[in-house]
Amino acid sequence: MALCLGLFIIPGSARAIDSNDPFVEAQSLIGGGKYLEAVSQYRNIIDSSDRISTKASALFFIAFIYDLYLDQPDRALKCYADLIRLYPQTPAASDALFNSGSILYKNDRYLEARKAFQAYVDRYPQGMRRQSAMAWAERAQQGIRVIPSRPEALPVLSALSPNVRILLARNKDKLVIDSDSRLSVSDLKSGRPLFNGEGPLVITLRQGMISVNAGKAVSRECMISASQDVLSLDGQRYRGALRVLVKPSGLLVVNHISIEDYLYGVVPKEMSWLWDPEALMAQAIASRTYALFIREKQGLIASDYDLEATTSSQVYGGVAVEKEQTTHAVNNTKGMVITFRGKLIISYFHANSGGYTESALNVWGVDIPYLKSVPDSFSTILPETVWDHRVSFKDLSNLFNQSHPNLGPIRKIKTGKTSRSGRILSFTLVSDKKQMTISGNNFRMTIGPRELKSTRFDIYPNHQGFFFKGTGYGHGVGMSQWGAHRMAQAGYSCKAIIKNYYPGTVITKVSYL
Repeated sequence: MALCLGLFIIPGSARAIDSNDPFVEAQSLIGGGKYLEAVSQYRNIIDSSDRISTKASALFFIAFIYDLYLDQPDRALKCYADLIRLYPQTPAASDALFNSGSILYKNDRYLEARKAFQAYVDRYPQGMRRQSAMAWAERAQQGIRVIPSRPEALPVLSALSPNVRILLARNKDKLVIDSDSRLSVSDLKSGRPLFNGEGPLVITLRQGMISVNAGKAVSRECMISASQDVLSLDGQRYRGALRVLVKPSGLLVVNHISIEDYLYGVVPKEMSWLWDPEALMAQAIASRTYALFIREKQGLIASDYDLEATTSSQVYGGVAVEKEQTTHAVNNTKGMVITFRGKLIISYFHANSGGYTESALNVWGVDIPYLKSVPDSFSTILPETVWDHRVSFKDLSNLFNQSHPNLGPIRKIKTGKTSRSGRILSFTLVSDKKQMTISGNNFRMTIGPRELKSTRFDIYPNHQGFFFKGTGYGHGVGMSQWGAHRMAQAGYSCKAIIKNYYPGTVITKVSYL
């Protein structure tokens, strides 16, 4: 279930791919940069599974996310400690102990790290990482002797790379690429040119290799660029270059592009280009920060891309969706990002809060200091604030029995406590066979995020099923886009909007490498 890479054990690389495996969805969320959602999914796995090894593996992944992606080592250590205490006989327990030593070591807690690595050696004398643990225990001992204690310093955000990698297509066997200017294709491994001239190009997959215009298939990975830096993929135009890779399931296409050019095609897809300029600039700052945060985390693992072009990350439409107003918003905020204690934040946003934003802790079970619940009166008088939805007993039962096949026909829904924002934190589903309690977010996502636009609603049962009437649209965490628009109309600047929705943060302008 895990791979040792240097000092740290990376989970998941050895898991078999199974469409019915609940871990696959969680791993997909991680690949799309949805780390909080992935934690929530792993918690659902723990709650719904009866297998000790499955619970242990899910808890291992949660700890891994806390440390590698969310920069919360103490929470990761607690999860590993819980795993070792609750599931000591599972393979994940030994990996958890090794990773605990790794976290302690990289955070300069050498005495504790040495104890953890030594504990691994003592408990698992035949463990596959025994030699590594002994070596790191010795290094930790040296660290105790030679490194003096020093006061903790806040990290400084250094200059960042200006480029991001966006997944455009996967599982393809044919691509048509064109441009208004000359095209160049080169093999990435050797650098050898494969094509230079006018388009269109037809890229096909032949016997596991890339073929250009029906020529000899000689490459497994190539880069395609245009002299005027704009090219089209199957009729859709994009700035930057296209990287094409051969994968077992087909061709993978990744857009290599500067962050600012990428945002030209993101902001008009995430917010109406007709909205107030200050709101558009707030969206540009939030989208830039989110993309760079995910890019930074994806760079820690061997990933072929940073973000997807869909709602799995941020919606990206390329050149065709660019608007003058949103392009100005990107240009006027160039390099501006949101930081907390010197680090980029994971800047979640949503359509509208319905009057109160929500804490990430209440949605996904992850406590993020700048994603707290705040009053949002600017989101209370909006076109999309009030909504309703009906679902029959049969349809509701079918939806939940897909993930919980032993639940049976649902007859009643009991609501749990509500959060400060008025959103329902948990639901108990009552069937003929049993009762099952799930989180509010899991309830909403199972029925459908477009059907239940938020978890801020009332339930009215009737003889056919249930009628839901609520307010808000989205998970409610971070910036309300409608609220940002209304704040801008009321005279607030983009900086004031950002600070309102991400309390305790600082807007920083970074330079690019």
